[in-house]
Amino acid sequence: RRTRPPIGRGAGRNFSTHRQGLKQPGGANLFLLRAGQSLMVVWSTMKVPRTELDERLQRFRESMDRAHPDWELAALFARVNQYYFTGTRQDGLLLVPRGAPAVFWVRRSFERAREESLFPDIRPMASYRDAAAAMPAPPARRIIHLETERVSLAQAQRFRKHFPSPEIGSLDATVGGLRAVKRPYELVIMERCG
Repeated sequence: RRTRPPIGRGAGRNFSTHRQGLKQPGGANLFLLRAGQSLMVVWSTMKVPRTELDERLQRFRESMDRAHPDWELAALFARVNQYYFTGTRQDGLLLVPRGAPAVFWVRRSFERAREESLFPDIRPMASYRDAAAAMPAPPARRIIHLETERVSLAQAQRFRKHFPSPEIGSLDATVGGLRAVKRPYELVIMERCG
């Protein structure tokens, strides 16, 4: 039976550290902290591999093509979804244009996002205006897909001020469906974490 190790001041004093033989890109190590029958698994400086991020984004694009054949631009605001696609949970905006590379625009903290993530295109922004200015303007964007179940009306309005579109579509089911099916990389982590 697994019990949770004590948390708080001095909790680490009674634990011995055992290094597991699993290395990840970016120098991540798996540490097992043991005290009697207690076990805690800790990843140190783990980065989601670039190949995993690329495959997730490719699967997202393919799913959007099937579910929303008219999609033009996907914008992800929720940090858990941003982490799934970029490997970091900073305050920002992930833009996935159809037929062009995705860009993760970070408001806070850009430096930490660069340290944590192997995502190929992370850029700083002060506001959505910065992201809009750097995006190639389409002739007339008809629809933008957002996480409609997670984005507030005020946030959507601020976004649409710089990314005008007559229609908003939902990408919640598409992202949820992708995240529900665990990939081999995720299964290995889940197995190792118990």
